Amino acid sequence: MVKNYDGKKDRMRRTENDFKAGTKQYVHRNTGGRHVSLKTANCIAWLQFIIKAVGDYQKGIHLPSCYNLGGIYMYKEVEKEFNARGEKPVSLSQFYELWNSHFTEVKIPKVGRDFL
Repeated sequence: MVKNYDGKKDRMRRTENDFKAGTKQYVHRNTGGRHVSLKTANCIAWLQFIIKAVGDYQKGIHLPSCYNLGGIYMYKEVEKEFNARGEKPVSLSQFYELWNSHFTEVKIPKVGRDFL
């Protein structure tokens, strides 16, 4: 049984007819169709390049500890690079979201007090 929560009657009728015709699953047209902006795509590409160039692949992917300043160092590098090319960088919150969603396997060790 399909329940209609504040939907249009025509859409509900089409959905019911689809199920009667043998449809097993109904996916809304807008589901999964997120558009990635050019700024976001450029930021992801830049981070992938840096990780491949600087990362240590011995046991997972590790970046040098100098990159561990709460992510702000990496963002400042992205910002410098994009500004040098005349492009507008992504916001800091967008950068953190990209980092957490696309680069979960990358680890940055903490800097010990003796190092500073």
